[in-house]
Amino acid sequence: MRGEDGLRRDVRHVLSLARKLRDLLSRSGVAPVYVNRHSNIVVFPRPADPDLVRRWQLSTQGDVAHIVVMPSMEMDLLEAFVRDYVASREAAAGAAGQDGRAEGGRARSHEPSRRGAV
Repeated sequence: MRGEDGLRRDVRHVLSLARKLRDLLSRSGVAPVYVNRHSNIVVFPRPADPDLVRRWQLSTQGDVAHIVVMPSMEMDLLEAFVRDYVASREAAAGAAGQDGRAEGGRARSHEPSRRGAV
């Protein structure tokens, strides 16, 4: 059993990871990215690629997606997600530029280095 101290460590861990995920996405040119300072939920623009949404098991609604950062997650998983997300955005932007579509073009992206939902 973790006890109160273990739960406090988990909370600090997920809040720290949520801020780091926000910062990774923002530094990668993703905007807007939101996270409340007391929340482990990171909100960002919905990817155009439905395969990426399915592969990473993203929660989506309308034009936004979000990730609930959990205690079992580590930075390498979040970094792999950001790489995949950014590659997908770049592929979608390239496809939109080639055929005149604005945002909705399907784009393939790399498989994440680690399988699993974020």
